[in-house]
Amino acid sequence: MRHTHTIALILLLLFTWNSKALTQCADCVADLNCVGVDGFPAVCPEVADIAFTNAYYEEFLTFYIPTQVTDPGSGIDATILSVEVLAVSGLPFGLDFTLSDADGVFYPSQGENYGCATICGTPLIAGTYDVQIAVAIVAEAFGFELEQNETFPYTIVVEPGEGGTGSFSYNNTAGCGELTVEYEAIIAAPAPSVTTYEWNFGNGETSSEAAPNAVNYPGPGTFQSTLTTTISDFHLNTIEISELSDSWGGDIDDVFSTSDTYFTLTDGEGNTVFSSSVIDNNNAPSWGELNVLLSNPPYTITFFDEDDISSDDNLGNTTLNLEPGSNAFTITSGTAGIFNVSLDFTTSVTDSVEINVFEVPVANFWVNGTQLYFDDPNITTYQWYVNGNAIGNQTSASIDLVEGGEYTCWITNIYGCSAFSNAYLYCPEIAPTYDVLAGEVSVDPGYTSYSWFFNGVLIEGATNYYQSATEPGNYSVLITTSYGCTTLSDVVTVTSDIADVQLSSIQLSPNPTAHTAMINGLQTGANITILDTQGRVIRTIVAQQRNQEIIVDDLAPGIYPIMVQSRNRQQQFKLIKQ
Repeated sequence: MRHTHTIALILLLLFTWNSKALTQCADCVADLNCVGVDGFPAVCPEVADIAFTNAYYEEFLTFYIPTQVTDPGSGIDATILSVEVLAVSGLPFGLDFTLSDADGVFYPSQGENYGCATICGTPLIAGTYDVQIAVAIVAEAFGFELEQNETFPYTIVVEPGEGGTGSFSYNNTAGCGELTVEYEAIIAAPAPSVTTYEWNFGNGETSSEAAPNAVNYPGPGTFQSTLTTTISDFHLNTIEISELSDSWGGDIDDVFSTSDTYFTLTDGEGNTVFSSSVIDNNNAPSWGELNVLLSNPPYTITFFDEDDISSDDNLGNTTLNLEPGSNAFTITSGTAGIFNVSLDFTTSVTDSVEINVFEVPVANFWVNGTQLYFDDPNITTYQWYVNGNAIGNQTSASIDLVEGGEYTCWITNIYGCSAFSNAYLYCPEIAPTYDVLAGEVSVDPGYTSYSWFFNGVLIEGATNYYQSATEPGNYSVLITTSYGCTTLSDVVTVTSDIADVQLSSIQLSPNPTAHTAMINGLQTGANITILDTQGRVIRTIVAQQRNQEIIVDDLAPGIYPIMVQSRNRQQQFKLIKQ
């Protein structure tokens, strides 16, 4: 007996248990305030925090599992004896687990109702990850011990995060198939210092912008992305006077000599930051190797003639332009010349980051008869789909095709990169069955359309999944499906006239019974209704096969009417429950 609803809730709580995946995550402590609603299991928190790429992630989970659970559909009580996690796969690349119980086995029937786990690490690739949890459950109901293996998904979301070095930031360092990374320099010296950038993204592209256009890495590989940030400053190096103002005369020493010239340099706040040496008796003086840092513009240069007795004569001033190279100036007072400004390297910083683009798995499966399978050892998780719907418990490298449909598989490789396979259309063989008691041939009722043939000739209006077959001969049906198949069935041969067949009744046995009974001779799809002595419906069962088992363990001893209704027959029984 399977109690999937109850067990599924239990399993989702235990997804972090993996006896083969112990890491150095921090120890967790169970939150004893974590309880379930109406006696059901619970996990706290219900939704894990979102992880971000390039950022350390740590989440503590507490899970609570009661000893006894009641299936809400059937009302059956079950005792969970043990739950063992067999494997956990599909984690985001860079995340691991540490368990509160290293052996990966939990015994709620022995009072182990709480446990905890830590998820930790630094995820590298953004995406939504369907983690697959394979478990073995041992439960007890009605004195029977039941063992069942199940696989369940648990979703972990990793969003793009910010990363950085000392001199630049980036939004991604890893991706699948191809990757686009946005970079931005974070060092910028204040003006008038000049900051320049030399990017080498490792993929053949370069840039000199502080915030370059997004960089694309179109294929798998490892790339070293580097930024060299250089800061340079302006310096005043030389001044040469070619013509000097004649306003220097007037002091007694000027009678016997020419100008004694010097200059001062004033910054943007009016502070004198430099005074030159005095060059005596020279109307075309020059100053070299000054190397004066120009960090607070605008700068003003004022020229003077030094006098011994009277105040110094002002020979005019000019604004110093922060332009590398030689700059000519002419002052209205008559002073003219050239000053030389250089932009000189001050400091440089180089940082780099490794960019990884991982291969997307090649989702090509092989076909062997009615089996699809993969043989790539780098694939770690599989989830098979039919007609776009995930197939429960189909998470291995192969699948046997039983149900018709369009099959695909979502696979994930060792890097956490995923891909969907191409679709494979499986059109199953159609084999009609002949019900001699009902005088009918029929096939599965789940197809889109039906067209019946008798001895190779289309039967007008025969478009149901079943068809009257009272005349001996060959019957077949052409079916179409919603997923694209058009298939002609096998031929079923009716060899005798239904009128010559002794119609036997539907049979119920054993009767009386304490546990189960079998109703034989049914038509597929027949309705079985169990009533109490007051005529109230206790249970309704739709027959899935000709011989249908019914379970009566939960009924109190007594007599129960059973009604069987098929397309052309109805029969009533009285079941005696011991």
